[in-house]
Amino acid sequence: MIKPIHGKKKNRLIGRTLLKTYPFTDGEDERHFIYDRHNLSIYGIPLTIESLPFQTQDLAVGACASIACWISQHPLIRVFGIEKNSLYEVTSKSVTFPNAQSDRNFPSEGLPLIQIKNYFNIIGLESESIRFNSYLYKDMVPVAIKAYLNMNLPIIAALNIRSHNGTEGYHAVVISGYRSSGGKIKELYIHDDQIGPYSRTTPENENFTSWKNEWIDKYDKKEINLLALIIPIYSKVRMKFGSIYSSYIEAKNLAPQFSEKFDTSVEPELLLYTLNKYKKEIWNKKLENKIEILMKPFPKYMWIVRYRDHNEPYLDIIYDATMVHPTEEFSTVRYIPECTLKSV
Repeated sequence: MIKPIHGKKKNRLIGRTLLKTYPFTDGEDERHFIYDRHNLSIYGIPLTIESLPFQTQDLAVGACASIACWISQHPLIRVFGIEKNSLYEVTSKSVTFPNAQSDRNFPSEGLPLIQIKNYFNIIGLESESIRFNSYLYKDMVPVAIKAYLNMNLPIIAALNIRSHNGTEGYHAVVISGYRSSGGKIKELYIHDDQIGPYSRTTPENENFTSWKNEWIDKYDKKEINLLALIIPIYSKVRMKFGSIYSSYIEAKNLAPQFSEKFDTSVEPELLLYTLNKYKKEIWNKKLENKIEILMKPFPKYMWIVRYRDHNEPYLDIIYDATMVHPTEEFSTVRYIPECTLKSV
């Protein structure tokens, strides 16, 4: 939708827009997207579109961070039952926490991280911030992205974009999906209010903290650096990513022991689940003690460290995400493998 108003460059602004995602498969690669279900009609013909809404920034009511919050709320409506806010309402709620660097709330000059967090607090959610520095496990970023997108949670990425002349600026986008090959993320898709929806983004280094996309290819910027990930989350999901990531690292160190039993290496992955989604997923799987597992009173939110073999689940180590620390495993679920064990 094109708004009947213009930006500072006299260009017409793009309002709420829904675009179809890329195909979910491409050869052996898989794509995963967060989305909301939208019921529409054209000339009375009902349509259902599964996508993530997009619009460009309108500095009168909201810059990039406000847009990122506005985009993020849509999948959260279905996951956590929050109310929907307009872009103006997003900014007005965010700025109830004062920004010392800005003398006016409107026109909007953008939101710092503390005001982004303030918006999610006001609508009844927490927000987890994962900040990055020189000491970083190389897979921390893709592990976090896969874990939270598995539960259809949006991830706001805080970026530093540098020009060739040395100037830099801060920017906020929403990670709306990823492309993976053999379980490894190789490409991200982002909703960027200054580029567009589902913008292809590739890593420039092995730990995913330096990106390449149209900011470099089209707008001639020098580099894009990831500063932090901000994830809106329900307060009852008390176990933070940093705590469960330590358990994931322990599982990763044990992976070679599993690999000795199979023809291929077994790699763990970290996933966040709701109870309903998890039991729905395992309903058609072959499990050991399946009836007992389906009847067991699991917590409403679960962190799961999953081992795979030939891209099929082999073992789930389940942690109660409503606890503060992963002091002990809540349960384990063993799958009956489709592939045979390596012959001795």
